[in-house]
Amino acid sequence: RIIPGIVAGCVYAASFRFTGAWMDLAKTDSLFLFLVLAAFFIGQRYQNRWGAITSGLVFVLAYFTKQVTLPIVLALAPISLVVSRGRSWLQWLTAGVIGLMAFWGLDKISSGWFSFYTLDTITHHVIVEDKLRFWELLLPKMWPLLLISLFFAGSILSRTKFLQFKWPERLWNYLGLGIALLAASWSVFFKVWTYDNDLMPASLGLALLAGIGYGQILIPELTETKTTIIRPSLQIGATILLFCQFFLLFY
Repeated sequence: RIIPGIVAGCVYAASFRFTGAWMDLAKTDSLFLFLVLAAFFIGQRYQNRWGAITSGLVFVLAYFTKQVTLPIVLALAPISLVVSRGRSWLQWLTAGVIGLMAFWGLDKISSGWFSFYTLDTITHHVIVEDKLRFWELLLPKMWPLLLISLFFAGSILSRTKFLQFKWPERLWNYLGLGIALLAASWSVFFKVWTYDNDLMPASLGLALLAGIGYGQILIPELTETKTTIIRPSLQIGATILLFCQFFLLFY
């Protein structure tokens, strides 16, 4: 059961140079990602009232650390609400209400400067013409992880009975987090003057999805539903993809 965590952690660490060598700098990037993961973990691990409130508050902290948390929440919250049949409402209500109150308070005491720096300046950034620049940077270096992640997404879809509303909730939340992190990175690359550190959320999202996907390929019983034995050829193929990934990230 530790295989998914080891794979995800090692692959993300290996992306150090690819993401601009910012992971160990005294910048907001690593802290905001830590807070996003902490908020997600708390929401998944402690599915009660206080867990939901704490998770929402930590998401607020992540937003005020780096505002790119906003597209992560906007992408993750709908998925969470759908697959949980609305049970996670308190988590996202807490994040929304407390976040808006804190934003209004900071803007009030700064006489409007807070919204100017965090919203107005963003809306006036020059938009790049090449909307696929993000993928042009990501795919040549991360295609092995993307393939394993697509397998993971496909395995979730095959277990989901949409009409009966039978969703593997935890796995869908994992997939939602990965998609949200990718969306956050992509959104930043729509503007000019974007540096490689904004690839960190995408690298983390792919590392998490590929780690869980690889764990399911090696140990099928990790899934939430019964499944047939995975063919050895698939296990070998996934292992080869991981070796390719580490080779591509070598520096």
